[in-house]
Amino acid sequence: MAEELDTRADLLVPYEHPYRHWLPRIWEIAHLRRTSIAGGAVAGACGTAWLVTGGAGWGILAVVVAMILLLVTAVWTAGAAAIVARHVRAWDRPGELERVRAGRPHAADRDPTLVHDEYAVTVEETGDLFLWRFETLRVDQPAPRGTVDVPGRPRHAASVIHEWDFDHEDTVRAAEQLADAQAHAAAQERTARDEAERRAAARVARRARDADTAAAAATLRHLTGQAPRSD
Repeated sequence: MAEELDTRADLLVPYEHPYRHWLPRIWEIAHLRRTSIAGGAVAGACGTAWLVTGGAGWGILAVVVAMILLLVTAVWTAGAAAIVARHVRAWDRPGELERVRAGRPHAADRDPTLVHDEYAVTVEETGDLFLWRFETLRVDQPAPRGTVDVPGRPRHAASVIHEWDFDHEDTVRAAEQLADAQAHAAAQERTARDEAERRAAARVARRARDADTAAAAATLRHLTGQAPRSD
């Protein structure tokens, strides 16, 4: 699952500001930052040579280098922005699985702060009830192999973890079976929520313990004449 102790607020930041998240990374991948620095240095050197020598050729070369650099940067940035826009449009077109996840009866029981796995049930035309596990994904995290990439904000990776047959000849019985399956999904989600809360509490306790240990170590180092740690 996504980093188990991510908060929902932190996880959603890149979804709310996708261009701020993606463009610098695409610049790095395409080496545009280094290209811009190198090109700027070349243009600057040409400009300096022009000022020093008065040769018009240096000035023209500086302008040409600067314009090429500007054009390359603009083309790459526009292409990157188009890719990001395509992803954003996909997030805003949730499909059936996202509607099922969002509309599950126990949705209000999820932890409002911590990210944890979620569970919901679908009814299949084959006469089956499917229990789906929804793993929350970071904005740039691929869905694991064998799962369904579910669009939305945030995205989820969905996988079937249990199947039941329902009684297609008795609608009342089938409805009872669906209710039982949804109760099972709710129990699974409560377990995932409780585990996420336990891990979060353990991490808070560990950080407090580490801070106390560091403070005690600093005092003891002073008594032994050791220099304080710079890190």
